[in-house]
Amino acid sequence: MLNYPLKNAKSLKLSSEQEMHLPHTNKSTHLLLSDRSQAKPKTGKEIASALLCAPPTVANIRRKYSEGGIAKALYDRPRPGQAPKITGEIEAQLITWLAAAP
Repeated sequence: MLNYPLKNAKSLKLSSEQEMHLPHTNKSTHLLLSDRSQAKPKTGKEIASALLCAPPTVANIRRKYSEGGIAKALYDRPRPGQAPKITGEIEAQLITWLAAAP
C-alpha cells in the first residue's frame, strides 16, 4: 500500500492495484517546469529529479511538444489492447474526490 501526501489532507492510501491505474507523471507539470520564460529555467535533470522520473521522459515530452504542440505532448495515441478500466466519468469523480476538502 502506498501513501500519497495531498494538499489540505493528511494522505491518500492506495493499494497496489489502485496505484497501477494512476498516471505516473503529470505531463503538464513537465511542460510548465520546462517553460524558458521563467526567471531561472530548470534543466531536464532538475525537472526529472523534482518529478521523480527519468531525464529521457522530460526530453520526450519536450520533443512531442515541439513537434505537435500541447495536444501531442499531453495525450498519447490510442494503443491496442484492453480498454481502460477507469472511464472518463470515474476519473472525473476521482479528481473531484481528491480535490475536496477533508
